[in-house]
Amino acid sequence: MDFIFNYLIEILDRGFAGVILGAIIGYCTSYYFTDRKQLSYQSNSYFFLSNEAHNPQKINGIYSTKLKRTMFIFWNSGNQLINGDEISKVETLKIKSDDIADSLNVKLLYVSRLANKIEVECINNEIIIFFEYMNPNDGFILEVTNNKRSKLVVMGEIKGAKSIKNNGNFDFSNGRRGVKALGYSLLGCTSVIYISYIFTGFIPPKIGSLTGLYLTTGLGFIVGCLTLFSAHKHFPLNLKIDQFLDNNEFASERRL
Repeated sequence: MDFIFNYLIEILDRGFAGVILGAIIGYCTSYYFTDRKQLSYQSNSYFFLSNEAHNPQKINGIYSTKLKRTMFIFWNSGNQLINGDEISKVETLKIKSDDIADSLNVKLLYVSRLANKIEVECINNEIIIFFEYMNPNDGFILEVTNNKRSKLVVMGEIKGAKSIKNNGNFDFSNGRRGVKALGYSLLGCTSVIYISYIFTGFIPPKIGSLTGLYLTTGLGFIVGCLTLFSAHKHFPLNLKIDQFLDNNEFASERRL
């Protein structure tokens, strides 16, 4: 076993690790700068609490105890501009209830840029969404109220873009700026340590040995990539929703 491990270390020491690291960095760089047009969203649903004074008794003539509200966060997660006229006229951007008799109510809670001109319209069991354009990281937040037994689905197609991506539920937080910074820091430090070893043969005293160097840089690279991947799934920092936590309407509700 020791022979195999030492043999792998010898292979890596010949520069193969540098080639592999360079290929991975090249792929990540290519992915970052490749044109991507993508609309993403996250959501979370909450019950009304009938014993809270601030909750309405009825909405559209329906008792609030039979309703739920869902907050949707939409944003341009790609690196290209999305124009409103690129939304398919056949597969329009919409939120649809699986109950055709569902009575929907929608509020536009927040827009990152007024020039986006976000418009929403309720038609039967659908909410149609329009916008003028969305730059990368532009987005908006909607609150949808509907029957708590029905399911809401986001549908639509944007020309030249990947399918609309569901990034799952969110917690009340302002994006993941700190997580991204940690990921970039780990990748940067890992690259500096390994590249300095390739050109100078220097191994930091805290690491101690070549084996420790490979283990440290390998672990740092893996954790850095996983951290960035985790941060990428969440809405951007400019879609601040902590203001809703200060609103009693949300502070006392139960998440579904």
